[in-house]
Amino acid sequence: MEIANVQDAEIGAVMEYLRGHLPGEIGLWKESEVKEKVKDWRMLQQQKTPQQTPAFTPSTPIPYPQSPVDPNPYVRQPSQEDVVEKRNKLKESLRFMPSQEAKDLLEEIIDKESVSILDILLKYV
Repeated sequence: MEIANVQDAEIGAVMEYLRGHLPGEIGLWKESEVKEKVKDWRMLQQQKTPQQTPAFTPSTPIPYPQSPVDPNPYVRQPSQEDVVEKRNKLKESLRFMPSQEAKDLLEEIIDKESVSILDILLKYV
């Protein structure tokens, strides 16, 4: 988005922020809500950057946490009940899934998900 001057290197951080600040699935988000949240994200990034530092350039992306050990502070953390519910739902879904279907699903996740998800998978696979 031009108004927030989002660089290619920042897209992952913006998407993580949006997922934590907009309800529902991506396809249900309204364009006006997304624009507003992207502006909010940019303002937070500017507040984090001290005024004495040189201006942002595309060759120096703004770092953001990606590992499960260092969660993104701008993403609303789920409640313990939400986590338990999601774990149980996933375990139930896997209980009757054929192994080839599970492999296909895992391959799709590898192809489509963020680097933080890939790091998690690499830890366990």
